Amino acid sequence: MSIPHIPCGSDLITPDATGNSWQEPSNPSFLLVGPSACGKTFYCKKFFELSENNNSLKIYVGTNFTEKKFHDFITTQDDQRKPFFINPFLNTTLVANENNEIGDHCLNATYNTIIKIIKENIKTNPKNNNQHQNISYPSQICFVLDSISQLFSSFEDYKVINFLNRVCLFLEEYDVTGIVTFTTIQGLSSNIYKIAPIFSGLLEMEFGEDSNSFNRKIRFSTIKNINTSKEWTNIILHNDKIKILKENNLYCNLCNKLIYENPKFFRDLVFHDEHLDVYKKLIGIYGVKGITNIGTPGIINANFFFIDIVGLSDPSLSTRKQIEKIDLLNNLINSCESFSKNKDKIILPTGDGMVIAFVNNIESPFLLSKELHSELSIVNKRLGDQNKLGIRIGLATGPVFIVNDINNNHNMWGPGIILARRVMDMGDDGHILIERNLAESLVKLDEKYKNSIHLIGDCSIKHGEKITLYSAYSNDFGNSKPSLKFGKYDVVDKYLSELVEHYITKKSS
Repeated sequence: MSIPHIPCGSDLITPDATGNSWQEPSNPSFLLVGPSACGKTFYCKKFFELSENNNSLKIYVGTNFTEKKFHDFITTQDDQRKPFFINPFLNTTLVANENNEIGDHCLNATYNTIIKIIKENIKTNPKNNNQHQNISYPSQICFVLDSISQLFSSFEDYKVINFLNRVCLFLEEYDVTGIVTFTTIQGLSSNIYKIAPIFSGLLEMEFGEDSNSFNRKIRFSTIKNINTSKEWTNIILHNDKIKILKENNLYCNLCNKLIYENPKFFRDLVFHDEHLDVYKKLIGIYGVKGITNIGTPGIINANFFFIDIVGLSDPSLSTRKQIEKIDLLNNLINSCESFSKNKDKIILPTGDGMVIAFVNNIESPFLLSKELHSELSIVNKRLGDQNKLGIRIGLATGPVFIVNDINNNHNMWGPGIILARRVMDMGDDGHILIERNLAESLVKLDEKYKNSIHLIGDCSIKHGEKITLYSAYSNDFGNSKPSLKFGKYDVVDKYLSELVEHYITKKSS
């Protein structure tokens, strides 16, 4: 019996120790795991549709489809055999028996239905009726169970595991290639370790690292007797296709992100449609030679610390007093260990402050903010209220590219700096505001950050754009008060979120 094609399968496996390419097991069954909405059901759809043999027998057990919706979802040619569909909660065996309520026995009824469909649709070689491997019709059998997470939610664990064992053993006996999906959600993910040994291999899917809704990642985590690379392969689930992203895919020479739509070419460079005009404006300002290594080498993704001195533009301040405040800020930042010991940084003065791009360390902007506040509290006690130095800080992460200014010095420009500036502009004296991506990355990195990074909510910034902001504060640093720049709606949102948080804490205790 020929083996149905598993989408991306051969691209996820490295050659074995002898240098030979991999061979799929003769009757593989794979467990496909990943978060909700990452594309597991679409992957199963392509698995069915790529099994092009007209005589293929296809069985789809789905907990989230009705019969009609399933056949609308799966595309079949007129000359192809229509796939069989079973919903364990709507099994015709159960529906026919009006005295039965849907309960544990629906797993047995589903198992029996699978056996019945396969046995009624195969023919064995009459010379050797006891050897199922001589099946001559149909030439392929494909099986999907999507998804078992709902089964674990409805039935006791051991009953679902017993059901899976019986199904997989039967599939192996009849040379069936199968994919079983599992949604990794809190409270269920531990079941993966109980059921993974039942299958020939474990496939994992995740969302891609960028914000494009079509970008996903996939890999073989384990597969029996095969050497797997265990590295993620980027794929796109778009326009009813699965596309593997390889090294020769096109990346925008401005933002260094993958181009999904039709690329734009200019002077042998490639761009996103909306980024070509930005590039043309840049070369109009700096000239072609003024842009340093435009392309992948000239793009950096950095973590930004944007700071300015509160009230420095006050007309009542003399120029000498303004210079003293700027010098004091520079000296304080230079005294911070997280600044002085970090060599991978780029500094851009802004007149009333500066922006610092930390290239490799995601924690550096936050640590510098804490250190600076600690040093500043000591200095301000000595200076008194009238002469104290007030600062506000915005932290963000994002891409920038390097250009040469008129003096041939390195300069930075790009979305990362702009975002950090917007975040800082929302703050008042003492605020350390953090954009969502950086804040959530810090919290995931280390549990200790949860105690000092607090959600504010969605805030409106320039051009009507909304961003999600966090505020960093504790007894030793930051400003716990809401910024006066937040609208009434934002303040109400923060008040409500605090009430909900207080309620949940009280109830759990």
